[in-house]
Amino acid sequence: MKKIVFYSFWMLLLYSTAAGASILPSETKEATRCPVFESVFVGGWSYDVQGAPEGYENGFLLVLKEGKQYKAQVQVGDKAYMATDVVAKKRTLRFTLQIKTETIGVFLNANGSNFTGTVRATQGVFRVIGKKTVSAG
Repeated sequence: MKKIVFYSFWMLLLYSTAAGASILPSETKEATRCPVFESVFVGGWSYDVQGAPEGYENGFLLVLKEGKQYKAQVQVGDKAYMATDVVAKKRTLRFTLQIKTETIGVFLNANGSNFTGTVRATQGVFRVIGKKTVSAG
């Protein structure tokens, strides 16, 4: 699992910088940054989805902030999925994943270094719990 977390983080970092985006705040952005309004979700999270189909029971979630936008990537087994429609507020995060031909809705609420939430798929609504494993910034 540590290799997957490490690999996911560096692949997303490489992807972000190769696309010309900087994931590190500039000095001017740092001075105007207000952490009170930023999401606690920035960083890496291991998670478990209770009752999920085989192969999708656990994984790793990576959340980054670029400018005013949040980006999320979910690692499940040896596959990585980029999230769309990512909305992060102080302690809530929601996004959509496209896995095969299915659109999955994810809704999360943070409490310190843990989160709980739901994953909505055609098979039903599943409970998800997670723990922060990589802090950012």
